[in-house]
Amino acid sequence: MVATALFGLLLFALDLAFQLYEQLALDYATWHAARLLEVDSAQTLSGSSSGFQSGTFCPSLAPLLSCGNLVITLRPVSPDYLSDSQANPVVTSGALPRSTTFNPGLSGSLMLLQVTYLGPAMSWPLNLGAVATYNGATGSAIVSNAPFANEY
Repeated sequence: MVATALFGLLLFALDLAFQLYEQLALDYATWHAARLLEVDSAQTLSGSSSGFQSGTFCPSLAPLLSCGNLVITLRPVSPDYLSDSQANPVVTSGALPRSTTFNPGLSGSLMLLQVTYLGPAMSWPLNLGAVATYNGATGSAIVSNAPFANEY
């Protein structure tokens, strides 16, 4: 009985550690991409949202995270960020949106880069992440935001 409890505790600790790893890796990649967008949007965007995802965002994403499970939104925000009506990702019936806003804004605009990652659903019954679906897969939704002002 003690071994079963210790094994369950070990699984819980591994699940928690992996979710922390996913969050930190996503935060770093989002910060890095936002910094590139902040100083030179024309070079970083690679022409489209898919070009930005594959050419700029995914190379800075940690190797254990899948680039295909990302929902990226880039849009201008109002100066009063706290009252912005779209500050959180839109989730309808547990499904992440397939089409998102991808607007690089104008010079000097206040911007928000928001990345949602659908990680694997762990087998632990006390899954700590928000359960969502995307492209037919179910998993834990992890969100990272990076507000910045265009400097170009």
